[in-house]
Amino acid sequence: MATSENQPGQRAAVEVTRRDPAQSWFGFDRFDGVAAPAAGTPEDQTAVTIQTVPAGHWSEDHVERLLATAPDGDRDTSGLVPVVAVQKSEEGNDEVVSLRTDAPRFQERLDFRTPPSWNEGAGVALAAALAMEKGHSLGLRHGALLPKDVVVDGTELAIAGMGQSLGGTPEPGLPIAPEVATSGVPTVPGDVFSLGVLLREATAGDPGTPQEIRALIDAATATDPADRPASALAFAERLREAGGDAIRSYSLMSFADSPLFADSAAPPVAAAPAKPPAGVGVPEAAAAPATEPRPGAARRALPWVVGAGLVGLIGLGLWAAADGDNGAQPSTTTTTTVTTAATTATTEPTTTTTQPTTTTTQPTTEPTTTEPTTTEPTTTEPTTTTTTQPTTTSAVPPVPIGEAGVEVLHALPDTPVDAY
Repeated sequence: MATSENQPGQRAAVEVTRRDPAQSWFGFDRFDGVAAPAAGTPEDQTAVTIQTVPAGHWSEDHVERLLATAPDGDRDTSGLVPVVAVQKSEEGNDEVVSLRTDAPRFQERLDFRTPPSWNEGAGVALAAALAMEKGHSLGLRHGALLPKDVVVDGTELAIAGMGQSLGGTPEPGLPIAPEVATSGVPTVPGDVFSLGVLLREATAGDPGTPQEIRALIDAATATDPADRPASALAFAERLREAGGDAIRSYSLMSFADSPLFADSAAPPVAAAPAKPPAGVGVPEAAAAPATEPRPGAARRALPWVVGAGLVGLIGLGLWAAADGDNGAQPSTTTTTTVTTAATTATTEPTTTTTQPTTTTTQPTTEPTTTEPTTTEPTTTEPTTTTTTQPTTTSAVPPVPIGEAGVEVLHALPDTPVDAY
């Protein structure tokens, strides 16, 4: 585990927590690892590539140029996979910590069973040329741009390894410019040669590639550097003219949101919503939900009230029959209106207010035979009953059940009461 030193131009110290051997690059040992800001948290850990360069190979100016690939408000380095830090190992060698992205490489697209169309491949080469021009403007050279060095994520693109081949030894068989393969020194014309190779591989699978693009490939990969386009920007302009609007558009990828480039200051924490001052207008209805009346309680009490009225009606019929018998009065038709009223209890009503309920009862009493007197059916007029929680009393005293007579009880009709 190593922590970077603050080399010239470095933004922040980083701590490498893991390193696994990876494929070498221009003779330099490489590792795939994980790093985080020295003052960060485990959540800030980010995938990186560590390249070891023997001491004395690079000057401080070159280190500063590498560190200048990091995102900065003063310059636009989008399209270049940035160098995060350059640190000294225990042996005194330079260790270049570069950001590593898991986005697909263009080589994976070429290995797919269906090759890209010429306008897709030309779009990749065009964006790669524009990104390489940014590296050239920083004083960096790539040396051997290959499809595996081109990161493509959707419609965003970046190139990796800019400036990291200086002082190395090219592996045999690399498709790079002849002069770079001989001297090992990366140059601008050598990078233009690599762009030509990239464009050739990107469009090789499409037989409909325009002849103008094939001519540009031949010019960019010429043996003599003087016959090639003068710069990466010149290559991009000629490619745009050759393909026109048919070339697929790619934008250059930015890495400014990586935790390795985040400012040390934590973002402000959003304050919780303030409570309203006491006495300042929260409507009472909003403070507590309104309680709706419960009609079930009044409806459940209704059968008792109706029952009490029926008992009184029975008693009144018996009394009238007995009185008619004793006084030898002729048979009459008795129409009785029984009103059941609710009295107010001594206790205060509960907070639940019951709405008035109008119930019409029409009980009909079968004729009761005693002596010659016959009582016609008694019809009860519609009764309006207002029910509250207190107890209820009937207008006439009820007759005990034991004295009502079996016939009368059996003659009671079913009372249609909506109890629920």
